[in-house]
Amino acid sequence: MHFISVVILSFLSALAAAEPDVKMVDFTVNCKTWKIASHTLEATCPDWDGNYKDSSLDLNQCYTYNQDFQLEFKVGGAAFDTCISCELETDLKKPPLLTCDCMEGGDIMPVWGHTRSTNTTLDSNVFNRNGQLICRSSIHDDHE
Repeated sequence: MHFISVVILSFLSALAAAEPDVKMVDFTVNCKTWKIASHTLEATCPDWDGNYKDSSLDLNQCYTYNQDFQLEFKVGGAAFDTCISCELETDLKKPPLLTCDCMEGGDIMPVWGHTRSTNTTLDSNVFNRNGQLICRSSIHDDHE
């Protein structure tokens, strides 16, 4: 019985020492001072030790602008090749809402000079990993 207890405790200690996915959270949970600069999200986020640092993420890495005139999550989507004039609403009672004017026709056949307003929330697609803003798809990448 004692041997089994030692094995179980060793296993639990190894699990605790590993970097759990729990440390990668929706950026709205623990990052602060969010803002948008062109199509780059900027925030101050804590690393795993609790130290806050400035971080930024080019949202072209996370979103596309589709033919239905919607911003949607897509790795390397390059939405901001056709979307301009983006603003970030940061009402603390709601998820951050990114609103942009985008060219009609989407990213396949943009109609220059004709824009539509579209928006998306960022909270389910952008995460904080050790003080760095990342797209949802990067969650399973190796820890840096």
